[in-house]
Amino acid sequence: MFYTWSQTSDIVTITVDIENIDKLDIIIKPNYMRVNDILDGELSKKIYPDESVWYYGSDKKKLIIELMKVEHKDFEGVWDRLFVGDEIRHDMVELNSNQVSNEFLMEQQRLLNRKL
Repeated sequence: MFYTWSQTSDIVTITVDIENIDKLDIIIKPNYMRVNDILDGELSKKIYPDESVWYYGSDKKKLIIELMKVEHKDFEGVWDRLFVGDEIRHDMVELNSNQVSNEFLMEQQRLLNRKL
């Protein structure tokens, strides 16, 4: 079993291999997430559990979880790890800081254009 994760400025997306799992036990809380015994721990940053979703991939062998970030309009919203205690992923910080920066600038430009 394995999982991968990625992020945008407002969502963390986790893809979990569930090919050999018959029953799922999923818990999503503001600072905690569990999927059976595959993922279980304190999240590195807070999320909105009521705005987060999970669904099956098209082949039903993957579970996709989308966690809505609480802090997502600034660089504090960039996650450098999924769970507390995980190794820091510098590639995520560098890649996503640029993405967050670009998205933030585009949003600011859109708001400015709306005012004009």
